[in-house]
Amino acid sequence: MAGRLRSEGVPARVYPDFYSAPISMAQSLPATRASLDEVGLGRATFDVMVPAKFEPQARTIVRQVADQ
Repeated sequence: MAGRLRSEGVPARVYPDFYSAPISMAQSLPATRASLDEVGLGRATFDVMVPAKFEPQARTIVRQVADQ
């Protein structure tokens, strides 16, 4: 979704934005759910954030994608 919003001119980012290299990260972390969530491991969803002034435009785009 963030990529689609950016392609439409809406500055969007994903949170948490650090979720690469899950194997090496998992080996160095204590195995608690809270610590895994901090780096995006074990997550099924991520938040897409946009600046407030772009919210109406972003909502319109999200509705269009959801209706497809």
